[in-house]
Amino acid sequence: MTKAKPSKRLTAGNTMKTGGKAKPSISLLELRKQTGLNQHDFWARVACTQSGGSRYENGRPVSRAVALLLAIAYGSDSARAKTIDALVTGK
Repeated sequence: MTKAKPSKRLTAGNTMKTGGKAKPSISLLELRKQTGLNQHDFWARVACTQSGGSRYENGRPVSRAVALLLAIAYGSDSARAKTIDALVTGK
């Protein structure tokens, strides 16, 4: 029996993939500060608590589901469209 490979996870310091293309690395804290939102409001948009978001900002690995929601909620229009298309088509 073979082990399944662990899924790649987004952390505060690595590269987020959206639509199959790597985007320049930006920390989640930097992203939140760029939006001008507090932790509660920023993380609520991706169905995450403030305390959970704080953990992600401090380096805890982000699940694929949260990474996808972040790309949709805060990515560029083209990144958002590619991410949604990839989810719909499964590619």
